[in-house]
Amino acid sequence: MKSKKQMIRVGLICFLALVLLIVGLSISNSGASKKESSDAKTKEEVKPEKVVLFLTDKIAVGEKEKAEISFYPVNSKEEIVSVVSSDEKILKVDDNYNVEALKEGTATITVTTASGLSNSTEVEAYIAVKELKLNKSSLSLTVGSSETLKTTITPSNATYKKITWESDDTSVVSVSSGKLKAQSEGTATVTATTEDGLSAKCQVTVKPKPISFSGSGNKVIKNVNIPAGNYKVTMTNSGSHNFAIWFYADANDEYGELLVNEIGKYSGSTITRDGYSAATKNGLLEVTSSGKWTIKFEPVSGSISKSVSGKGDKVTGMFVGDGSRMVVTLKNSGAHNFAVWVYDEYGGRDLLANEIGSYNGQATFKTESGIKYYYVVTSSGNWTISWE
Repeated sequence: MKSKKQMIRVGLICFLALVLLIVGLSISNSGASKKESSDAKTKEEVKPEKVVLFLTDKIAVGEKEKAEISFYPVNSKEEIVSVVSSDEKILKVDDNYNVEALKEGTATITVTTASGLSNSTEVEAYIAVKELKLNKSSLSLTVGSSETLKTTITPSNATYKKITWESDDTSVVSVSSGKLKAQSEGTATVTATTEDGLSAKCQVTVKPKPISFSGSGNKVIKNVNIPAGNYKVTMTNSGSHNFAIWFYADANDEYGELLVNEIGKYSGSTITRDGYSAATKNGLLEVTSSGKWTIKFEPVSGSISKSVSGKGDKVTGMFVGDGSRMVVTLKNSGAHNFAVWVYDEYGGRDLLANEIGSYNGQATFKTESGIKYYYVVTSSGNWTISWE
């Protein structure tokens, strides 16, 4: 059992410990309070040296852009007194610092703080291009030929009307200020772009330059060279007597190919070399005519869909087969031979009609999916071909 003296000593030690704890907490709280007071005082004393207004330099009429405001140093801040426009008929600022373009022109936006700091930026209100169109979305040219594309800008009073032109393959088609120049066979896309970033495109197909001959009377033409592929020949004659053209693939061709044999004036087209063959080198043309004539070789081109019509001898444009069996309706008003062949791009063919005089009938043929087809028509009158 502890003595009375020992108990008094323990009690005294506990009391002293309690006093020290209270004093320590008091000192700690006092220090923290002084630190917070010091920090608050320091924070209050950081005044901005500079105010900066962030805003785009161009706003389209009818559009809004929000002005952003920052202070330097970054931990400084003070009251913003105003954000105003030098001309509210051009640019108007709302209470949330949204700047709206009202009409074309230029105005200055200025921010001012309570201490008198300010910053300004000049902003242009412009009329934006809403739409850009080209006069053609696709066209066909021959090597060496040119054509100029025309643009239409909406609205017509747009501020920035400058157009940038670009071809994705300048080896096929080059372009300058909208003028196209066909350089070589192939396909290219020409793009027109405004300063606002709107664009319009035109797909350009360049075909080989036609191989043409002309003359009068009876004549033999040597060294006729035609590339491989689906070529048609268009012929005209002004004479009043027999007009005939024989085509020989080379010097060893014994039989030749009769392209036309008519009496009097003529204008029409047919195919050569059964629709498709290897290139013809050093071929020969034998022309019989009592007048002036022309001969032009060129690739079968153009597209048709569901129906086509014409007059006289013609080679139509192409359509793509879908793998189905087509039902073809054929009509003819001519008094002489009416014949219709359908060719595929590899030279395969089917005879759909071979009649004399006017005709109205149907025929069928099977297509292959993805293969191109075209019609070769012989007629002395008007005709139509439709299919489904």
